[in-house]
Amino acid sequence: MSRLVKPDGVGKQRDRLIKSVTLALRALAGKPQLDEEARDMVAMGLSGELRSIEGNEPVEHAVSLMSEHDFSQISITRDRRLVGSLNEAHLYAQLVRTPDVKREPVESIMLPAFPFVDASTPVELLSTMLTPENPAVLVRDFTTEKTFIITRSDVIRVL
Repeated sequence: MSRLVKPDGVGKQRDRLIKSVTLALRALAGKPQLDEEARDMVAMGLSGELRSIEGNEPVEHAVSLMSEHDFSQISITRDRRLVGSLNEAHLYAQLVRTPDVKREPVESIMLPAFPFVDASTPVELLSTMLTPENPAVLVRDFTTEKTFIITRSDVIRVL
């Protein structure tokens, strides 16, 4: 008696095999598994503690802070509450278009704030959330009362 295998059954078997091989290779290479979560990235030190700048500070202070710490993006606060963000691509475009903007408050050129994700968010899901328009996500560690930032480069190191 011959057994018929539905095409999607073959696909599922192939996907399970690929995942098993990938997990085994990552384990041999000492890399974290793809089922890691945002909290694991924070615990491994792959993400940094969030640094921010108040929205009424001049853009040139944001440039200095980003340069000093080699940040490609930074969060903007108002009265210590996150209200926006700034990334180097947007900052560059603004400075090239209007050089005098460096004396303006950073909130005048800020972008929307980075989204928060739960610490249990899988790395695979994080990787889909990081886009050119949204280069970072924030993770709040309620046990330490600290907020961490996860960027594309952080996820690349895990993958």
